[in-house]
Amino acid sequence: MGKEEPYRDQADKLKRRIERYKDPEHVETALPPRSELHRYKKKKTKLKLKFPLLRLLVLFFILLPITIFSIYTYLGNKHIGTLKTTIPAKGYETINVENPKGDK
Repeated sequence: MGKEEPYRDQADKLKRRIERYKDPEHVETALPPRSELHRYKKKKTKLKLKFPLLRLLVLFFILLPITIFSIYTYLGNKHIGTLKTTIPAKGYETINVENPKGDK
């Protein structure tokens, strides 16, 4: 206790009582209740994704057929990825030859 005595004396000397006074310019007004203040405040909603990779894959597989169908309808009657199998002959004529013996 010997070491604390000087500090306590100094603290007691520096203590002052705070006096409240009413300022005529600063008149207290009745404030609304807290519930009224926060009633119209927009609440922030944070979207929390539990399985983001799984949801991304599901979205991809849902949009894949829709995308293919829309491309197909946009292009119309154009064939996508098909080639013509017969090539027209240019410069010569095709002749069918019958077998003279009648055998097949």
